[in-house]
Amino acid sequence: MHLRCNVIREAFFTGQGEKMKKTKRSVKIYLITAMTATVVFLGAMWGAGEIKIKEAKAATQKETIDLRIIGTTDLHGQLNSKDYEQGVDYSNGGLARLFDLIQTTRSELPKENTITVDAGDTLFDYTTEYIFSENQEVIQPIYKALAKIGYDAITLGNHDFDYGYEYIQRQLNGSGLRNITIVSNVTDSKTGEYPFLENMLITRKVKSSAGNMVEVKIGIIGQTIPVLTSKTHSYIGILKTEDMVANAQIQATKLKKMVLTL
Repeated sequence: MHLRCNVIREAFFTGQGEKMKKTKRSVKIYLITAMTATVVFLGAMWGAGEIKIKEAKAATQKETIDLRIIGTTDLHGQLNSKDYEQGVDYSNGGLARLFDLIQTTRSELPKENTITVDAGDTLFDYTTEYIFSENQEVIQPIYKALAKIGYDAITLGNHDFDYGYEYIQRQLNGSGLRNITIVSNVTDSKTGEYPFLENMLITRKVKSSAGNMVEVKIGIIGQTIPVLTSKTHSYIGILKTEDMVANAQIQATKLKKMVLTL
């Protein structure tokens, strides 16, 4: 069989602060889910004497692509297993342990076949509170660690806004995460512009079960809850939020149009 593929495949991921929602869609003969992509190839047969056999074989065989999305959320400043507030260690948390799991999961597939995202609430715990109170210019270690792990995209949860607009901007700029931070439902109250990335479209050439390289388009939407936390600052007149469901529908349409114009 001669494999020929010119249909764009897409997987959409939405990060929403304290939870992630994954949706699936079909594009003609191609089926994509958030965790596994099953791709059916249709092609031209040749060889008159074997054409019927090949057609029967093709009807029962499918070439597949595994696209793995690794998602983390609600780190809340927990870089390691130390609880600095209570002065004890615990065995079921911390980004350091989580990174071991991320590395193991990544190693199970080719590099191109994995996407790593975080759904927010990276800040707000004893350590981030202490660092914020001591020196607001210091970049939080948890953000520095996120940058080293190599996330493809992150979004912001409600607690990431706890310390004010200027503070979160400084943290993202100082850690180098600004160019992968997506908050699709937050705009500037005065200008209407997006202070963070509105969305993201990633192009990957992933390896199929037959060892072929296939191009995949992945649209990413990041959202926070509409009520921004005003623990230290008020966002009234500064940032405007949008309903998450309505925004997801709008962003999905935008991403589809972006794909069609490529």
